[in-house]
Amino acid sequence: PPAIPAPCVTEFQSIEKDGANVQFLQCYNHAGTHLDAAAHVIEGGAWITDFRPEELIYSSIRYLDLSGTPEDTVITPSFLEPYLKDGLEEEALIVRFGVEQWRAKDPQRFSKHCPGFSISAAGYIHEKMPNLRLIGTDVPSIACISSLEETMKAHNVFFEQAKTPHFIIIEEMKL
Repeated sequence: PPAIPAPCVTEFQSIEKDGANVQFLQCYNHAGTHLDAAAHVIEGGAWITDFRPEELIYSSIRYLDLSGTPEDTVITPSFLEPYLKDGLEEEALIVRFGVEQWRAKDPQRFSKHCPGFSISAAGYIHEKMPNLRLIGTDVPSIACISSLEETMKAHNVFFEQAKTPHFIIIEEMKL
C-alpha cells in the first residue's frame, strides 16, 4: 500500500572485506503477501504469534474468482449475494480479483486502485459463512485504498464478528 515503505537491503559484510556476504533486510510487515491478525487494528487483539500451529490449518476452503471487478470498486453485500446467498460452511474464503499483472506492470495502480470490501460486506460474509476463520485476497488490502476512510474498518468487522479471536486476513496473495 502507498503508506508502506518498500523493503530495503543494506550490505553488512562483503566477501572482499569479511570473507562472506551478509545483508540487512528491513521489511515492514505489510510488504508483499502478509497476514493480518486482530492486533493490526484492534487494541489488545490477537497477534499472529498467539496462534497455535494447528489453528493455521484449514480443511475447507472456498475460492471465489471475481476477476474483472473494476478498479476502485467497493464490494458491497449486493455484489456478493450471487455467490453467498445460500450460505457456505467453509472455514476459509479466498477471493481473487485478478490484479496480479498490475503488481509488476503498473505498481501505482496496484497500490492505489484495487477493489476492496465495505464494512457491510465484511459483516455479510460472516453472516453467510458462520465457520469462517480466514479470508485471503490478491489485493494489497481488503480495504479499498481509494476509499480508505469508508472501508478500512472492514478489517475490524472481519476480526470482531469472527467466532474465534484467532481470525486471519491474508493480503496480496499471488493467485
